[in-house]
Amino acid sequence: LLVGVGVTLTTASLLLSAGSRVHTHEVDCDSASQVELLQCAEQDYLEADFELNRTYRFALGAISDSHRGDLRSVQRKWIRFRDNACDPLGDVEKYGREGPIERLACKSSLTKDRTDEIVLTVEAGSHEYYFKVINSLARAGFSPTDVKERLASASSEDKLWWVYVDGNCALVASVSFEAPDDCKARMNLVRSY
Repeated sequence: LLVGVGVTLTTASLLLSAGSRVHTHEVDCDSASQVELLQCAEQDYLEADFELNRTYRFALGAISDSHRGDLRSVQRKWIRFRDNACDPLGDVEKYGREGPIERLACKSSLTKDRTDEIVLTVEAGSHEYYFKVINSLARAGFSPTDVKERLASASSEDKLWWVYVDGNCALVASVSFEAPDDCKARMNLVRSY
């Protein structure tokens, strides 16, 4: 899966964190000022986007040549999904003065989710949280198979979400041992927006 010797994405991320960072001026994010809240939301999004881009660049170099095109394709699908989900929230006429803040909060949240997903994909990482939830539901009397099937097919009117999920889960299945339906169930469980 990984090209090269024993450097995990997490380790590389720590090593790279000493490098360049998103530089913004200090803002009091506990302030009630609309302008400062918008600046804080923008700062949070820029930091999340910086981390995503760094992680994505590392992943492109870490996965096999045969999977790079798939990763790029999934990334483009995710960007379409993110923009479709978040950009409408910035409409001030529809959502008021908080719209631009909500748009940035949405983009930040989805960007952090995507960064986590790339890490899990490249490292064939642990989906510990997902399995803890499934096991907890099983202890409460729910069938794990039924829960997974319901999560994997959870209804969503957002077609771009499913385009992204299908592409991502196909990539994950090709680079790890996670079955596509488990991937879909996990992604629907942890979806933040």
